[in-house]
Amino acid sequence: MKYGVLSKSLLAAAALVVLGGMAAAANADVISSASQTTFTSTIQVNLTNQGSVDWIDFSDQTGTTLGTPIAMAGGSGIGKVTFGSTGNGNKEITNFPSQFTWTNGPSGINGGNGTNNQGAYVLTSSPGTISFDVTGDGNAEALTVYTRVYNGSKTTPLSDPLSATFTLSSGGTGSPYTVTTASQGTYQGVGYIDTVNFQLAAGDTMNVVLTTPQNSSNIAIAAATLADASPVPEPASLGLMGIGGAALLLVGRRKRA
Repeated sequence: MKYGVLSKSLLAAAALVVLGGMAAAANADVISSASQTTFTSTIQVNLTNQGSVDWIDFSDQTGTTLGTPIAMAGGSGIGKVTFGSTGNGNKEITNFPSQFTWTNGPSGINGGNGTNNQGAYVLTSSPGTISFDVTGDGNAEALTVYTRVYNGSKTTPLSDPLSATFTLSSGGTGSPYTVTTASQGTYQGVGYIDTVNFQLAAGDTMNVVLTTPQNSSNIAIAAATLADASPVPEPASLGLMGIGGAALLLVGRRKRA
């Protein structure tokens, strides 16, 4: 009887260790890191390869309207993009320093294939913001956003950089997380790549706000991608699972004996 009770106790403890470790890894909302880089020359981005979960592209492809992005067929996670400003409205530009391609877009637009190096949606700002929500799926993910800031008057250099702030709806760990870099000092335009690594419980959201504080500058968004970034289990997690597995193995051996 004592042996049976011990076996059941070991089995229960092992299950709690394994399940507890898995639950802790899956349910904690956290922003683990974020970064921002700049570019002034043309970059090439394959949205299909980079956005395994979802992607959007503010393109001028036939079949779309101004401000309505093309999105990954079957993708989900990136919410509606909102533009806020006290400036003079929205328009498209044709000199965004980047080229985006995809092969899994809407089938009704060029058979799901496309290339875009223009048609970014622009907000004249004083200051201006671009914001949207990202909904988690329980896995570790990486969001990358491609934007551009430039001086609409083209008479004075940019003095303030883009600011990107990521905020978890649940509070979570590492929230809010803000990244920014030094201005490039040119009115022609500076491209920004903001990347954030995070993990949300399924259905929880993270709000993204991109802001340019300089009154005379503009902000544009060209594309955003969302990708799975599930990490290799940490040593501590592996140790807990190992303990649980060992306990289960011990119980099984004793039962066979």
